[in-house]
Amino acid sequence: MITALLLLAQVQNPCQPCHAQIVASYAKTAMARTSSKDSSILRPAERFLEPITQTNFSVSPTLELHFSKQDAFEGTRQLDWVIGSGRVGHSLLFTQGNRLFQSPLSYYSEAGKWQLSPGFQRRPQLDLTRVVEPGCLNCHTSSFNPATLAIEPGISCARCHGHSPQHIATAGKVAALNPKKLPAHERDSICAQCHLTGSARVAKFRPSGDTYQPGKKLSDFSAIFVGGQAEVSSTIGVTSHYENLALSKCKIASGDKLSCTTCHDPHSEPTNAATHFNAKCESCHQNKACPKAPKGDCIQCHMPKAAGRGVDHSSYTNHSIPRTANEAKPGISSTLTSFWSTEANPRDLGLAYAGQSARHPGALATGTNS
Repeated sequence: MITALLLLAQVQNPCQPCHAQIVASYAKTAMARTSSKDSSILRPAERFLEPITQTNFSVSPTLELHFSKQDAFEGTRQLDWVIGSGRVGHSLLFTQGNRLFQSPLSYYSEAGKWQLSPGFQRRPQLDLTRVVEPGCLNCHTSSFNPATLAIEPGISCARCHGHSPQHIATAGKVAALNPKKLPAHERDSICAQCHLTGSARVAKFRPSGDTYQPGKKLSDFSAIFVGGQAEVSSTIGVTSHYENLALSKCKIASGDKLSCTTCHDPHSEPTNAATHFNAKCESCHQNKACPKAPKGDCIQCHMPKAAGRGVDHSSYTNHSIPRTANEAKPGISSTLTSFWSTEANPRDLGLAYAGQSARHPGALATGTNS
């Protein structure tokens, strides 16, 4: 599968002629594999009964979903798209008319099995009507046209380096955008565009109608709010890594010097994660001996995995970098506040509360800490 993706990247990626090594290594990363039509990355599901919906399911090698329920009805859906790198799992999408829908069945890598998709566990009946929102595809694809359903799979170089036809046309004589050379806010916005959601995210009104592009400040395009409806403190949200890192003592002490790319190379993934990330920790903490034994794995103690919020059968790394696994978590206010340093305008705050109330009925702000 990796070989197939690598060959596809080399054929379609306009950066490949000059940056062949980077393109080859990037094709193996989770970001490059966020969406695909390659059915070979999934193992078929033998027929089984899902106890919550009392529905029999199976998935063929060609990604055809078959379902039946107590001989009352049966049907099929051709699953067109595989969403997710497989590190946590894969969700599937199917097309009906001019809409994309999420399959009620997903594959979970840690459990090594097919189960109901995230959110479907709360629905006692078989649901084939969950429309896929453009916001979800924005972070799982390079581009998505809702009118034609045309999708460019994976996350392309342009999502971080911007579209630069002049750079390609001049074989590099015109420089492409280099995130490392951007001011801190603009640099960090590139990661935050997909790795920061907070409790509510609202698109800001822009008369020009333009959307966020690398090199800009995400805060000019999206109002991000934290707080609000308290979540289970022992779980980690799928898109809360950026927010958690901002709360960490490492980030607070280091300021703009510490960013996502301090530890993560966007172009490749380490072959030995423990050795790689230990070296990153020790680059700042080399003068402090670890009092715990066994030594040699900083991440195990200071960035422990926790259950994924809203996603069963999964776990995510805790980017708040607690001193100990049981370190007290910051209190969550019942009032929504802006994640950015600037104060939110009433329009954005109102929309955030409206969205919060729709997701959590009765969870209006009380002005107290929860």
